[in-house]
Amino acid sequence: SDYVEDKTLVFSSEKHGLGMLELGRYGPHRPIDVKDNLHFNFKSFIFNFEPSEWSYEVEEQRLGRDQAIDITDDATGEIHSLARQSTPIYVNEVGHNKKLHCNVDIRRNNECSVYYYVFIDKDHAMKAGDEVELLVDYRDAYEDTRERKGYGKHNNEVYGGDYDDAAARLKRNFVDREMVQLDIT
Repeated sequence: SDYVEDKTLVFSSEKHGLGMLELGRYGPHRPIDVKDNLHFNFKSFIFNFEPSEWSYEVEEQRLGRDQAIDITDDATGEIHSLARQSTPIYVNEVGHNKKLHCNVDIRRNNECSVYYYVFIDKDHAMKAGDEVELLVDYRDAYEDTRERKGYGKHNNEVYGGDYDDAAARLKRNFVDREMVQLDIT
């Protein structure tokens, strides 16, 4: 092995049997990634809510209005090229699957920037050469997107089916439409 321990390099915080390694910044990457919530909600609606999958809200207000960090292209609604170069966008989420283990933590380094960290605890230690999927737990913050994609808690309970079910999708779309209309008025 060519590994040489160097205690002067600090990239991991080992505490209570848990080591964390920074994966990088999820966003923002460009000044225009910070958007007024109203603008972002319209963009998301136009692109069938695809941008909402790649965004998060921030506490900072500008001109008295709520803001969102949006790492999608304004012309296509898809992840922009700079964000595609960032590892955190490739991390999946555990959702409601109790069999999956969360091994990525999200931390805000300031009011807008979000960083992802891999953590491996003693119960899930890996050997050299092992592979594991990187998974984060967004908890309830991602539930609207889960429902839109067909695997949210309310898909069968409230809407009567997943995203492939036309009646359930229509019911969800009417709820989304009402939310956009409230933003307009």
